[in-house]
Amino acid sequence: MNSTTKGQKHAFRTLRILSFNVGRSWETTTSVLGQYANHYDIILFQEPGWRGVRKQPSTRNPEGDTAYSPPLNESWTPHTPVFDATKNVMEPVDERPRVLTYTHKRLDIFNPKLRTDIIKHRDISLVTLYLKQGDHIKTMDIMNVYNDGRTREAVTALESLDNRIPLIDICAGNFNIHNRTWNENAAHLDPIIWGDRLKDVMNEMGLEYTIPDNPNQPTRAPRTIDEDNIPLSITTRTRHNDDTEIPPSIIDLVFTSEEISLSELFKLHVCENDADRMASDHFPIQITIPFSKDDVVYYVTKLDPENEEDYEGEIGDKLGNLAEERESINLREELEDVVEETSRIFEKAWSNWTEEVKVTGKGKSWWSKECTRAFNNLRDEQNPKGKC
Repeated sequence: MNSTTKGQKHAFRTLRILSFNVGRSWETTTSVLGQYANHYDIILFQEPGWRGVRKQPSTRNPEGDTAYSPPLNESWTPHTPVFDATKNVMEPVDERPRVLTYTHKRLDIFNPKLRTDIIKHRDISLVTLYLKQGDHIKTMDIMNVYNDGRTREAVTALESLDNRIPLIDICAGNFNIHNRTWNENAAHLDPIIWGDRLKDVMNEMGLEYTIPDNPNQPTRAPRTIDEDNIPLSITTRTRHNDDTEIPPSIIDLVFTSEEISLSELFKLHVCENDADRMASDHFPIQITIPFSKDDVVYYVTKLDPENEEDYEGEIGDKLGNLAEERESINLREELEDVVEETSRIFEKAWSNWTEEVKVTGKGKSWWSKECTRAFNNLRDEQNPKGKC
């Protein structure tokens, strides 16, 4: 980190990414976010943990509906599409994402966005970072995929994009496809068509399967399942003779563009220690990709104290007008409209009364004359006059 009078610079030469299927474990999801805030810039979760986190007002339930959410962490921003957060995971139709991408807040300067304008699917997440380089904007498109081994929904959804399919920089995830391209020693193989369809759709996005530096390392650990196809680690039941031993496999994959895979900065490694996977039966994958060739200057949006009264006044006036327009709310859709309009009021006022400034590295101007005197006194005590 280099501080200058022009701004605070950081060389984002690379982005460090972790791809990890955490098996719907809240504890593992939470642990990864907490432990790896200083190790990774982006985390791609497959089957992230979800649970009820609070009660929220409801037009149907006087006691309020339980809202479900993934873990939140002050260092990370989760990129989730809009869905009904009050639906229980046990309901027949579960709309919650089976992939979830978190970007570290230090990447906020690159305006990361979930690209639901390109694809909106619970098993596919596309996040774009925007990096200003001279007079143009460079984008980094990162895709996170969970492909259900029974339905193959993700592969089918990507194929359905046809000519709308975008060019991607990197795609990683749990694909649940056994194929000799990535596991020549596979004990079990899916029909060749699924491996070919996956490779074809990745090629359409400008990507190719990328081999890690430890190509024979399984990405899913061996496990034992009972007669109901449930892992013993979940049932905690004693093993019986009719239980089935499932060998290790390679089903978590990474596809990259040629520009990334040929870069000297590119690294791809599958973790090998059982401790790395915590409570999951998948091993996490560590990825390093090239990003910015230049130093990046930090900017912040600041509200000048002189503008605070105008800022608050605009919000107050517009909220008052909204309250007059919507004297009563009877339908859920009407409540959602009011919430969205309230959000727009705050965003508009913030945009009107703030300015973008460079971070100088000096921070808040807290150094006072008293500080100067104390510093000079301390220096004189340590270096009396006439003494070298």
